[in-house]
Amino acid sequence: MRSNITLRYRVQRLALLLPLAIASPAIATGSDTSLASVNGSEITREQVAAFRERHEGIGDQQAVGELIARELFYQDALKHQLEQQPALQQRLAELQRELLIGAAIERAMALEPIDEAQLQQRYERLKPQLVEQEYHARHILVESEAEAQQLIAALARGEDFATLAKAHSTGPTGEKGGDLGWFSARQMVAPFSAAVAQLEPGNYTKAPVQTQFGWHVIRLEARRSTTPPSFADLREKLEQMAQRQQMANYLDQLRSSAQVVRHDRADETPSAQ
Repeated sequence: MRSNITLRYRVQRLALLLPLAIASPAIATGSDTSLASVNGSEITREQVAAFRERHEGIGDQQAVGELIARELFYQDALKHQLEQQPALQQRLAELQRELLIGAAIERAMALEPIDEAQLQQRYERLKPQLVEQEYHARHILVESEAEAQQLIAALARGEDFATLAKAHSTGPTGEKGGDLGWFSARQMVAPFSAAVAQLEPGNYTKAPVQTQFGWHVIRLEARRSTTPPSFADLREKLEQMAQRQQMANYLDQLRSSAQVVRHDRADETPSAQ
């Protein structure tokens, strides 16, 4: 198997590199669309243009040389009736199947083209989900619940949170008075985020909060809502989402008019879907 793969790779490389070693023909400048012929088979401007679209950075003359080389390979394959080989016939059938599947999908998508209004509606539906809450908070991290409870008692007596953090917090923010800056819920471990979300600005947790890092006393300084990305920023993703939905709808439509029986579920009796 490895030798077959290696041979196929070398053949593909040869097909790409051979034109560089062949003197490419001069390109005609007249109105004739034929740029070259190989044993009577024409290579046209349209073929060259299509080839260049698929291969970035290649010039016209190099493209003509490549197409000449491929036509020579193709004609030699037909001469030796390679298309009659069973293995090659199977590969050709698989390629044809894939091309037809792609054509069927393209046809279905073209029947209901996605317009800007649809994308805008999808954006408006998604926009509320794109808004995040961000929090500005301080915390004091200690090793035991008892220490955290003592700090909460000190806060209740009116002591300053930042001063207590500098004196007692074992975390890296201790020297900054426990200041964590702005963060979203997903940036913190779940118990910490849940505790912060329940606080109002200016308040602190009245019970210690435990995480894998230790015990926390948390004070919320402020909260704000983020600005969602603009429609322009998300347009490409919105289009991809709409296309996936189209694909799902198309597949559901095909399933509804077909009898599909699965035999790969050993623990279930095969049934029509």
